[in-house]
Amino acid sequence: MTLVSPSVCVDSVLGIDVAKAKVDTWFERVTASEKPTHQRYDNSPAGHQRLLAWLATQAVGQLPVCLEATGTYSDALALCLHQAGYRVSLVNPLRIKRYGESELRRIKTDKSDAALIARFCLTQQPDPWTPLPPERRELQDLVRSLQDVKQLSQQQGSRHSSGPHTPIVTAATTRILTCLGQQQSLLEQQIRQHILAHKTLATDYALLLSIVSIGPKTAAVLLAELGDLRRFANVRDLVAYVGLCPRLCSSGSSLHGPTPLTKRGNAVVRKALYFPALNALRFNPCLRPFYHRLLAQGKPKMVAVAAVMRKLVHLAYGVLLSGQPFDPAHVSVRPAQSQETLHE
Repeated sequence: MTLVSPSVCVDSVLGIDVAKAKVDTWFERVTASEKPTHQRYDNSPAGHQRLLAWLATQAVGQLPVCLEATGTYSDALALCLHQAGYRVSLVNPLRIKRYGESELRRIKTDKSDAALIARFCLTQQPDPWTPLPPERRELQDLVRSLQDVKQLSQQQGSRHSSGPHTPIVTAATTRILTCLGQQQSLLEQQIRQHILAHKTLATDYALLLSIVSIGPKTAAVLLAELGDLRRFANVRDLVAYVGLCPRLCSSGSSLHGPTPLTKRGNAVVRKALYFPALNALRFNPCLRPFYHRLLAQGKPKMVAVAAVMRKLVHLAYGVLLSGQPFDPAHVSVRPAQSQETLHE
């Protein structure tokens, strides 16, 4: 028997398994005895419209729809369904995988995956997904394109300096590096222009730049990858989203493992914060003493650096939530009353 939360009335559900070229759908009515419907559509605008046309014939209202978050493969379909008025949930694929393992699945096909996603949606009722505003989606696309160009440039640069090549290969690699350098400069200029052209982005950009050790490139990545930080209920949720919270490993009296970072979060943001954290060790008046205090407590250097990265996330959340620029003279101190409460 399927258990459904009494606070949410669900009479039908749609699970979608997304691939590059095709999407498999599993539509099931919870209270009816009719057989679930499995269909396959092209993962293209025309295929998405065919799916919407079929759903319109089912009279399902705000149908809960669940997809795995697979980046560019699922974003377009999720946005299409959201704009059509359906309750769309984009779920971490790891959650779906672990849910399937809990059922001891023996079969894995596109059809069975779509059915699994539908069952997950029905029993777990994941939170609805809200797409980024158009200006933030465009910024995200620009920033990610810039990262791709930088990666290609690094690969070609390594190849160019790896050893002697024939004159033809050397000339070709030089032309490629020149072209990539031009595209990198162009994208960086377009990112700056795009941010300054939108008041909300420009305001948040200026607030992030007020934090000592966060520069224009890091601020652009934070705006693109994290969206509006105000959507997080608290800074703990934001830190967990980035993947900078520790993973405690302790059980019984014999298992007491190390507590590394979970790294179950946005790896792009963690990478973007690493060098700003190193810069903060030298120039940020709040984070420099914090880092040395951790070292004095016996913490390894990389643990202390990770803690500084986490503090940068705290500072970013604070300036955007308050709307006030970073004040280097301000150092948060726990109130005396709170200290007394801790000792009671």
